Amino acid sequence: MVPEATQSGPQRSKAKLVALIVVFCALAFVFARWQSAYAGQLRADKGELAASKACQPSETRPTGCRDLLLNAVGRAPLSADALAGLIRIDTLRGIPAAKQKQGEDLLKQLGFRSTLAQQLLIESALKRRDFTDILLRSDALLRRDKLQDDVLPIMLIAAGDPSTREPLITALGRKPSWRLAFMTHPIGFSRPELRAVRAEVLGEMIARKLPVDRLEVAYATRALSKAQENASAYKLWKQYNRIEGRQFVVFDPRFHAVEQEQEEVAGSDMPFEWLLLKGRGYRAQLRPSTKQNTLTLSWNGRGAPVLVEQKIALAAGRRYKLDILATEPAAVIANRFAITLDCPGRAPVAFVDFQPAEKPGQPETVTAKEAVGCDFPVLRIRGNAVDSGDRGGKASITYMNVSPARPESAQ
Repeated sequence: MVPEATQSGPQRSKAKLVALIVVFCALAFVFARWQSAYAGQLRADKGELAASKACQPSETRPTGCRDLLLNAVGRAPLSADALAGLIRIDTLRGIPAAKQKQGEDLLKQLGFRSTLAQQLLIESALKRRDFTDILLRSDALLRRDKLQDDVLPIMLIAAGDPSTREPLITALGRKPSWRLAFMTHPIGFSRPELRAVRAEVLGEMIARKLPVDRLEVAYATRALSKAQENASAYKLWKQYNRIEGRQFVVFDPRFHAVEQEQEEVAGSDMPFEWLLLKGRGYRAQLRPSTKQNTLTLSWNGRGAPVLVEQKIALAAGRRYKLDILATEPAAVIANRFAITLDCPGRAPVAFVDFQPAEKPGQPETVTAKEAVGCDFPVLRIRGNAVDSGDRGGKASITYMNVSPARPESAQ
């Protein structure tokens, strides 16, 4: 018999490869078992933690509440939720301030993913009036769209103190993902103090030449105007438009800026600029031209729709006159469209006393029937609902402005 030959070099390499594959498969199996066990334990920890959240601060809360949390921390020492729950319970039990701070310092090292932990740290920062930390924790929540209705009022209230506003303005200047929510969330317009803070924050950003979007200013000015906080709204609007002094009471009396406004995104209209409206049977629109822009009005004679409006800064108790330049005499236009100054809770003040232009191509003057009853009336053009005269029709206006009327004795 021929003796069995020893393994060659290639055969030995193949055997080693097979052995390595077997070891790798065994390790993969062990890792899979460990991962499955860990996931099961994690689910158990979360269940235990969920049960611990049912503990309410009262004299009759379960005595095992703290033990449940201690077990959760023991099972998952890096769980920020478990540690935050334990700190909260110990705080309710009167833990010494030094120990509470020690726990919070450890909690800060566990990152920003835990909503419960960030809530606890914000509460602690509020007590210390540490706005920098409030902003840091709020940023972590808002970036994950967590607790907007709770966090945004805290940020706004904290920013009410000018000494703590600097970190917020710096953060907003970087355009974080939650900036639009901060600027437009309804909660910020629900109370006078919150509206004031938002207007002040926007004003400071504009003064520092930080980027501010028209939509953000529009939300604020409309909310202030709706609440009849017109002076604040007007101040913010002028800051945004860089208006320090002005020649005209009406903004854009020749309708040059309307074209730019119409190109803005929906919801960016502001009360101190022309608002052109349209609906079934009526329409106001701009007809641009290289020579002069024209505001065109059309109405089918039904109802009394508002076609154009702009809130203007006038003084209550004074009488005003309207200068208007159109393709037809102002008296003819007045038979179709009523031009008034409107104040909340008062009858509209109409322009009724017509004076022809001194020269062709110059505006006609129409004086108001009486003094205006508020500081910020709305100049409106609506369909004339009076039965006499023409019903419906069209008009083309190239200039419109308001100014104080001379006293009757001087006329």
